[in-house]
Amino acid sequence: MENLQVIEELIGEINEEVLLYYDYVSPKFKRLLDDLYLQKEATDETLSQSVAITLLQYISEKRTYISVYIYSFLCRYEFSDELMCQYIDFVVRNTHLKANTKFFIYHQIRFLLEENNIPSTQRRYLMWRLYNSSADLFKLDDFKELSMIPKDQRNENLIIIITDKFIEEEDESTLKALECSKAVITDLHKNVLLINTAERLSQKGAVEYYQIHTSEYIQDKIYEQSINWKGVSIPYFQCDNNMPDKATIDTLIDTIEQLKPMCVIDLGRSMLAKLAQNVVPVIEAATTASEIKQKILNIDTKKEIILSICIPSYNRGHRALELIERLMDVPKELEVEFVISNNGSIRNQEGYAKIKEYAKRDERIIYNEFEENQLFLGNFWKVILMANGKYAMLISDEDNVIIENIREYINLLKYNESLGVVRSAGIGAYYSDGGEVYARAGDEAFNKFFLGNNYMTGIIYRTDFITEEFSKKLNETYKDNIAYLYYPHEFVDMYLCLHYDFCKYNLPIFEHGKSEDEVASEIKYRNYESRFAQHTGFTELLAQVQFQSAKAKVRAYTSLCWKTFFLISLRKRYYQNDYTNICDQCKQLCLDSVKQLGLGEMTEAVTADISQIIDKYYNKFCLGE
Repeated sequence: MENLQVIEELIGEINEEVLLYYDYVSPKFKRLLDDLYLQKEATDETLSQSVAITLLQYISEKRTYISVYIYSFLCRYEFSDELMCQYIDFVVRNTHLKANTKFFIYHQIRFLLEENNIPSTQRRYLMWRLYNSSADLFKLDDFKELSMIPKDQRNENLIIIITDKFIEEEDESTLKALECSKAVITDLHKNVLLINTAERLSQKGAVEYYQIHTSEYIQDKIYEQSINWKGVSIPYFQCDNNMPDKATIDTLIDTIEQLKPMCVIDLGRSMLAKLAQNVVPVIEAATTASEIKQKILNIDTKKEIILSICIPSYNRGHRALELIERLMDVPKELEVEFVISNNGSIRNQEGYAKIKEYAKRDERIIYNEFEENQLFLGNFWKVILMANGKYAMLISDEDNVIIENIREYINLLKYNESLGVVRSAGIGAYYSDGGEVYARAGDEAFNKFFLGNNYMTGIIYRTDFITEEFSKKLNETYKDNIAYLYYPHEFVDMYLCLHYDFCKYNLPIFEHGKSEDEVASEIKYRNYESRFAQHTGFTELLAQVQFQSAKAKVRAYTSLCWKTFFLISLRKRYYQNDYTNICDQCKQLCLDSVKQLGLGEMTEAVTADISQIIDKYYNKFCLGE
């Protein structure tokens, strides 16, 4: 009880005067936090919340340094995934932080994450945003224009290895750098320059942290020009503890341009390696001779494309350009390409013009431009049929791709060759975590996936099934089907699921962007008349699909009824007094459309079951029961 009283008193002492002098952490505030930390074992959940609430009220973008200090304390005091995500997002969005300070914070947060070892897909994404926002700030800070050195001008006998932490032989990062350097010299018979950027060793960050230091800076190594390891002499250079420093990075990039190495191996996530990939190929995470050799063989060679990222675009050249520029940061050794089709746009042409220029320099970019608008249906087929990859992922030009997670999806596709459709995960309005799913081809895959894919972004298709003949067949069969006009991808889903396995994978690979459609509420496909017509269109599809059992077809149809009621309910506020009447029409449509399924003479029991399910949906979405 005495300890609890102490904590309450300490919380009560925290106030504006004690806290700071503008954006400086006062000594008294530090002592208060030290006392709170010492008492944390006696803190119950309610008091822990009081500590957090009291401190978080002082978080402000203008109080950058004190805010970071508070976050760093809270993450050590009562670590939570939600708090860490909030902290990372604060740093990403903060406009008062310089690039090197932001990157220093990035490494401090890495330490916190490693210490707590709590996995989170959202947190991984936020860390990727933080890393790239730091790099983007470096590029904006009068950084010189960089261009790729042609293969025939690079020194095939030299490889530069970059690590962000090199302190002593017992350290894992140090051992990795030494063994990698040795493998390149003794097994691949190449020359090496090992660069320690010391980005994780800096003690000169402008932002204070609460009791957190990644490691001590090793001053005596700054003058060493080589490291002896297991009888091998490794040429070595160490940056000073100002890193990441623009002047130092400028000098090192100049050095790489002068030495013209075959490639760079990045053993950490260093700012230098991030920028060096604009000069020479950068290989990530390879340490053994065999790994390095294989990745070197993939450099500058025409390799099999596993994934085509397909972007149908219309009138949003500026957004499409932003997406393509981000995708160009994808490591070149990954088996990906970027396919974009401009659907006869009449606005934002500057962005498309810049993409055409990029396509001339980067063979991974495949660009198409229609003279006249082909509707979404035409552009949808064009980007998929242009794809050279074994799989094609669709993404709207207004959404973002989470680059760091592409590699895992490529591995998923490589090692699961029976997959025909993958519903990837995303961050935003169109994704909810319902658990991972793997379903076998046929009724199982169909029922797991049917109508679960209204939003196009993130869907991944096997391309060998999607041919010109296949597209012509669907276009002819469903030419008068309004559901097909608006949602051709859902029709493709159906056919692929009947032939191949389906997977719902929960690692986010996209983030839903903000729509620029100012009249979204008036889009025709969202009104109830269109939703009724779409219901009829999907019923036509179900009638033509050959199921293995009538039960699977009935299950699919009741899923369609649920979806129709749900979509109608989303616009309830627009219908006002007509909503009940519209719901009555929806119920009757669902009951009448059963006859179109081609189930023959259904038993009274089956008819009664379907009617009961439809009544349940009516009561839920229309009566609120």
